[in-house]
Amino acid sequence: MGLAYSFRGESKAALAVNEKALQLAREVRDSHCISEALNDIAVLLSEKADYGGALEKYHESLNYCRGNDALGLVITLTNLGTLHEEMGNEKKATEYFFEANKEAFNSNDSLAICEAQLNLSDYYYYYQDNLDSSLFYLNKALEIAQRRHDIFVITDCLTQKGVVESEKGNFALALDYQLKVEKILNDLGSKNLLAYHLLELGYTYCDKKDFRHAVQMASKGLELVQEIGLNNLVADYYELLSQAHAGDKNYEKAFHFQRLLTEKKDSLSNNETQLKLAEIETDYQVKKKETENLLLKVQQAKNEASIQKQNISLAAILIILALVLVSVLLLLRANRQKQTYNVMLENQVNEKTAALQKSNEILRQTNEELERFTHIASHDLKEPIRNIAGFTNLIQRRMKQNNDPALAEYLGFIEKNANQLYNLIEDVLEYSRINQHSHKAKEKVDIQSLVSQVEDLLKFNIRKKNVLIRCRSLPRIVTNKTKLMVVLKNLIENGIKYNQNPKPVIEISYQRQGQFHHFSIRDNGIGISSEYFRQIFGMFKRLHTREVYEGSGMGLAICKKIIHQLGGNIEVESVVGEGSAFTFSLPVETLQPATSNKLRQAV
Repeated sequence: MGLAYSFRGESKAALAVNEKALQLAREVRDSHCISEALNDIAVLLSEKADYGGALEKYHESLNYCRGNDALGLVITLTNLGTLHEEMGNEKKATEYFFEANKEAFNSNDSLAICEAQLNLSDYYYYYQDNLDSSLFYLNKALEIAQRRHDIFVITDCLTQKGVVESEKGNFALALDYQLKVEKILNDLGSKNLLAYHLLELGYTYCDKKDFRHAVQMASKGLELVQEIGLNNLVADYYELLSQAHAGDKNYEKAFHFQRLLTEKKDSLSNNETQLKLAEIETDYQVKKKETENLLLKVQQAKNEASIQKQNISLAAILIILALVLVSVLLLLRANRQKQTYNVMLENQVNEKTAALQKSNEILRQTNEELERFTHIASHDLKEPIRNIAGFTNLIQRRMKQNNDPALAEYLGFIEKNANQLYNLIEDVLEYSRINQHSHKAKEKVDIQSLVSQVEDLLKFNIRKKNVLIRCRSLPRIVTNKTKLMVVLKNLIENGIKYNQNPKPVIEISYQRQGQFHHFSIRDNGIGISSEYFRQIFGMFKRLHTREVYEGSGMGLAICKKIIHQLGGNIEVESVVGEGSAFTFSLPVETLQPATSNKLRQAV
């Protein structure tokens, strides 16, 4: 159940379920279940960047595994290696990966050995780009899995071999492995695993430039995830279909699935806000219904009073024939009752009106609180970070007389991370502000002049690295000047930052194709490996540690969101060591003629 919540992105619910499982495992003193629950909790904590808490859970798990649970020990050591890898401690990560492999062989447990070999391939050699070693250990794991007839481990090994062969450029061999896995999963009838595998198979076809088969696999996979309700994969399939159709030059369908992808991501990111608004709306509707019910009761009382009045009037008319005096007295009595009912009805209406006004005031206050949240994120959240950085700097000044290298290193780490968090918040806010002022009228923009403005903003870095920026026949187009300037600044700044060439050059070129403007920003920097082309446009996606290149991983995500909002598309072509070329397109637009409401008099 915890795994299901985790797949659905409900980490809080997943953590609660795993903590309950840990409690039950402790009660029955099942060391294997305790270790497994501790590992699951640690994974969830690491996803929330609570690395200290995750380390504590992993080390507690080791105490239950050593000596009696070889498989659990291998899994825990591998998870510790993965955690240190995320924290940037490559040396410590390597120690844990190889310790897991050593412990597996010492145990003579074939399942533990198979798991260790597979993990060493996936989590160490693959991410070290040592593809030959990765394949070597994958083959070792596959041999053990085949002897054990462990069909699920066999599919894992074949799938990963397909990924490695694809990265080596052996697309035909990679496709052969992927198709074998598809046949196995079809025979097993495992729709969930098949849904994940079809996604990988579609990307393999894309890597092979066989975009039509990629579209077929993606369409089949999308139909499957919609059938079994695996909604967390829908956005991935939209992205694959957009990429495959674009590769097949079916830009209409590519744009269609890109729009669906954007809508899906927006709906996921707004779930929490929608839930809160739904709660407010529900409370409002309940109170509104209660008010309506009370008004109905009042109306019913009024109707009953009216009926009673008619009965009294009828009786009075009958009595008039016999006794006029009694009739007059009865009419006076009926009139007094009518006044009483009117007063009661008026009081009840006034009470309900006041209650309704109070509900409206609560709703208004709630809306104001939501607006203040943006202010907190843009100002109050950054203020403590500035204080941390400032006071850390003051402590460093006072600690100059105390020659303590370790303490100085810790303070430097705090200051560096505070600055990184501050810049990260700035970039996230910039990303969230893209939708603001989207209604701003577009204008005629001189791209050559816009590039000059960007050069002025980056002139310090340009002079520092002696960068040469060349522009080729840049036009004047109709677009949003401010947003396009953000895109150009980010792309040019990346071309400067990720460039170790002694003579950095950035070329900006343009051409028009049909109803689209196409701009290219090409550099002679370090380049990007092809397997990261689609990852680099995601939020917080980084290919290097902050020790090598600073940054938050938001720049290209901001560029992509702005270009899509302007109705275009952005992509990258690159060769490692030779440089990168970012190309984005914008639709050709014209300025709407201004209209006047004044009447012109004919002469």
